[in-house]
Amino acid sequence: MKRCPQCQIVKPLGGFAKDPTKRDGVMSHCKTCTNAARKARYWARLDHERQRSVSYYQENRDRVLGRQRNSGSAANWYRAHPDEVWANSLKKAHGMRPDQWYQMWEDQDGLCYLGGHPLPEERRKVAVDHDHSHCSPGSSCAFCRRGLACSNCNTAIGMAGDDPERLRILADNLERALIAARQRIKSVPLQDTLY
Repeated sequence: MKRCPQCQIVKPLGGFAKDPTKRDGVMSHCKTCTNAARKARYWARLDHERQRSVSYYQENRDRVLGRQRNSGSAANWYRAHPDEVWANSLKKAHGMRPDQWYQMWEDQDGLCYLGGHPLPEERRKVAVDHDHSHCSPGSSCAFCRRGLACSNCNTAIGMAGDDPERLRILADNLERALIAARQRIKSVPLQDTLY
């Protein structure tokens, strides 16, 4: 048992924080008083820091605003360095260098390897498709890369779970549905006026 000099309450040693430098191994003030003192110091310092910050800003307003205008955020850096950002994300996600990506582009003649149509000019709209059973989602290696695909085709095969049979079934059903819909549309009488 020990008495706290602050609150004058006698408490068991468990009510005091440990302090190996003291003879009895605990601090002289109880945990409740220590916490209260820490909170008071925190709020006192906080008010002081706020006052100091406000006075500094008032005295150096032009300097602070100039620094903020010139300091450029991360978003500004990303906008100013799109090639570096793209190269870094390509390396991180796919372990590729830009020259390897451009070689894939050339090997595919700039066409989507899935749809056979021209790939978008914007690199961010071109996906590096890969076998998800080998590498984790969002990354690939030289062994599991299948080719460059447009975002739409890459999303379509991803939603189909990279299952060619499911895609064939979807394509067959879509063809039948399109034919049926076009026949129904042809049988609709023309309207003189649209409301």
